[in-house]
Amino acid sequence: MKLIGFCMGLAGIAAFSMTNIPAKDLGNVFHQGVVHGRKAEYSQGINEFNKVIRRQPDNFKAFYNRGVLRYRSGDKTGALKDFSKALELKPDYFMARFNRGTLLLELKDYASAAEDLSAAISVRPYDPNAYMNRAKAYKELGRYDLALADYDSSLRLRPDDAKCFLGRGIIYELQGDLAPAAESYSQALSLDPSARRVYFRRASVFQKMGQSSKAFSDLVSGISTRRTLL
Repeated sequence: MKLIGFCMGLAGIAAFSMTNIPAKDLGNVFHQGVVHGRKAEYSQGINEFNKVIRRQPDNFKAFYNRGVLRYRSGDKTGALKDFSKALELKPDYFMARFNRGTLLLELKDYASAAEDLSAAISVRPYDPNAYMNRAKAYKELGRYDLALADYDSSLRLRPDDAKCFLGRGIIYELQGDLAPAAESYSQALSLDPSARRVYFRRASVFQKMGQSSKAFSDLVSGISTRRTLL
């Protein structure tokens, strides 16, 4: 799972609480934080956003970007706090809502993840990643019907997503719907023929369906595939 990156826009920065630092200088500090982040200089970037936050404690973008840097530096607890603070300041901030939901999914708080990702979808209903990540949360909660609906929604928005077909195939397989599972795995492989683990999953499904020759063929393909994108 991948979090969204930095918020670059400084539009509206003058609307934040004013300080004795000129807005253009504070904007430069913000920009330097992003630059450090892009160079994987996480501590330096965090320090720049600390400066912005000290002077503008209601700058939700600074909290959000510091959260991204904290996450990338391995501080998931700090990242969660920063995304939460950004949402406290701006509850409809999609990027923070998506990232907090995705981080909660990674932390295995599936119910809270689904709640956050639902809120993210209400703000931006055309984002395929939000549906796909919520599908993963629903899967872990055992809500397979909702997970399938979300994978379908994601695929309507991005029909060439092999990972989404894989996820949908897993749900079908968990439900015991073997033919749709095999079809979803086939669609994933048509988009990414190097996805060796999909060959293995489809082989397992074929074996359960009594199609041993197809299962053997997939096992051979999986073993001979050296690279995978999934």
